[in-house]
Amino acid sequence: MTASFDFRRGYWSPRMALGQPGMDAAHRSLLEELERISELDDAQFVAGFEHFIALVEADFHEEEAVMEGIEYSALPTHREQHARLLGYLRQTASRMREGDIAAGREVTALMPGWFELHIETMDGALAMQCQYSQQRRIA
Repeated sequence: MTASFDFRRGYWSPRMALGQPGMDAAHRSLLEELERISELDDAQFVAGFEHFIALVEADFHEEEAVMEGIEYSALPTHREQHARLLGYLRQTASRMREGDIAAGREVTALMPGWFELHIETMDGALAMQCQYSQQRRIA
């Protein structure tokens, strides 16, 4: 898998697919939502950013449940990355509620790079383990 981002826009590309339909759909949905909120005006941006955080949190919860289900050995490290990002997003949302909209714009611009790295490394390894676990169940 080779991720492909246009950093002028920086969103989903079919080459980001990992071969796990649920995971791929979740990644695509999050990146499409990120693109959507990046185009909102300031009056709508805070609410859009907070909605994005809720979507990310729900996706991470589902992904971590999958990891628990397959007894994934890298779960602690993967979960830590999720927690760090969520903490940073929440801190940014707090700053935005206090009027620092630019902080949210900056984070939104950086998110595609975070997703690229996370998908290529952490989620790529998880996708391989999911495939292995599925093959073992069939055999």
